[in-house]
Amino acid sequence: MSKSTRSSPQACLPLISGDEERNWIANAPQGRNWGRLLFSAKESIFKAWFPLTGEWLGFEDAVVTIIPEDRSFVAQLPHTIVPANDFPSELRGRFLIADGLILTAVSLAASKANHSPLAGAKTESSPDIK
Repeated sequence: MSKSTRSSPQACLPLISGDEERNWIANAPQGRNWGRLLFSAKESIFKAWFPLTGEWLGFEDAVVTIIPEDRSFVAQLPHTIVPANDFPSELRGRFLIADGLILTAVSLAASKANHSPLAGAKTESSPDIK
């Protein structure tokens, strides 16, 4: 996920973050748009989550901890929304801020793909076009 580093209105922060996340941003090192990074990280989390679970996540459903020292983040997902099929309640990602952009990514172990509602789905092959 890529976002611009331009400032975002502070009024949006309560819509995408919880108290813990807003407290961290208020005390975070200056010079970075941590709110925009948080938004991008949550979008990456949701885009990794939905294809595997078929379930929607709201911004309030993931509590993200940003670790600036190693350009990473960790998302805690409440056990009430984690599927019973041993899906992780913690997702990890990385970020890069460069050239006016914020890039975030989340990856999961391949074994988690087996929990996807799409795993094993049959697809129709296209007829050959002559």
